[in-house]
Amino acid sequence: MANYKEVFKTLQKSYPYVDKILVLEKNGKIEFSTENWNVKEDINDFLTNWASGNAQFVIVDEVKYSILQMEPERFVGTNRHNKGHLIGATTTSRDKYLIAHINNKAKGWMHKAYPTVARAAAALNDTSKLRHLNGSNKKGKSRKKVPKKKKKVLKKIKKNEKKFNKKLKKDKRDKAIKYAQEIMKMANSIKEKDIAEKYKNKINTLSGKSDVSSEKETEKELEHPLLNALQNGGEVNEEREEEPIQKETIPAENLHKNPIIKKEVKNFLIWIENQDGLASYVKYYLDNNDYRVISDLSRIYNQIRNILGA
Repeated sequence: MANYKEVFKTLQKSYPYVDKILVLEKNGKIEFSTENWNVKEDINDFLTNWASGNAQFVIVDEVKYSILQMEPERFVGTNRHNKGHLIGATTTSRDKYLIAHINNKAKGWMHKAYPTVARAAAALNDTSKLRHLNGSNKKGKSRKKVPKKKKKVLKKIKKNEKKFNKKLKKDKRDKAIKYAQEIMKMANSIKEKDIAEKYKNKINTLSGKSDVSSEKETEKELEHPLLNALQNGGEVNEEREEEPIQKETIPAENLHKNPIIKKEVKNFLIWIENQDGLASYVKYYLDNNDYRVISDLSRIYNQIRNILGA
């Protein structure tokens, strides 16, 4: 059995914004919990909601978390009143759960927190994997140092990223594109292809020249449950990519005979009116300045207005 205190300490070293953890057996039995987390009364409901695959929120230690992503091996939720985030991952054998609370001050948590917690969960079955949380290789040696020249360029990229985000906040797209171009150029000079590709996509989005193939790759990298919800009648869950289901096409003259369509629109209306529904999710992405989602929401908003003739 893994030393859970050691797992917690190692997890905190790797990702300091983790301030509480909980280890559960599949039946809900608590194997370990940090002292600052009172969760005993909420565990059964939490696991039931996670297993359901369609819950919209959970309550843990009197804090309500809206669900952003939920799959059998992954759980991601956030509190709308700045009380932190909730991340869940299963062990590789799927017989235990590791739940972590992420401090609200964490930046970029939606991209960084789950992978780190998932690696920690894997270490519950195999303690040798703990070293990977610290970024060490199998021999226990630290990774190669980043060359000084590369460090300088990376610092310049970070400065330009801040300037880029400021221009976006002020809706100065032309200037934001210039900073994005500089970032892309610097990233290419140090062979940081991921950064270069990221800002290439941002430039395309801002200039209205999005490349279809690159957009698809970005969507695969991180799907947004809010966009899925808008297209699927208000179900706010991130689903694993599967083969597309061929839906039956209904002739326009027969639409009035299909009650399912009307029911879907009613569900969509309920979700819009729900205080934890559409407005809550839109506000979340606006507050977090996620411009890829904001751009897509703007497009969907215009499509809806066109449909309604508004």
